[in-house]
Amino acid sequence: MSIRRDIGLLVRSLRLARDMKQERLAALIGVSQKTISLIENGRVATSIARLQEIAEALDVPLSWLFQFPEESDQTDDARMAKLSEVFAIAHNLSDENLNLLLSQARAIETHKS
Repeated sequence: MSIRRDIGLLVRSLRLARDMKQERLAALIGVSQKTISLIENGRVATSIARLQEIAEALDVPLSWLFQFPEESDQTDDARMAKLSEVFAIAHNLSDENLNLLLSQARAIETHKS
């Protein structure tokens, strides 16, 4: 996968986790809906400044748009989208629920096959 594609998948997952349409994200950062589509599909490179605007509109730190799995863990777009969704959901949890999620994830990991 390319970095553009990985970033695009993260942007899409974070946007969808917030029930936000492409048009809304586009309006928030002052670009067209087509530009958002191109970014999400990894068809266009975008500047760090634009990525910062996207991160702010999605209420996440810029660094979240660069949280990729290790190369050996990248299997397909569906896996990347699921990881992004989990990340976005965790961001919105209270500290108590985040601790619960973390303990459950650790329990699952110790029982992996």
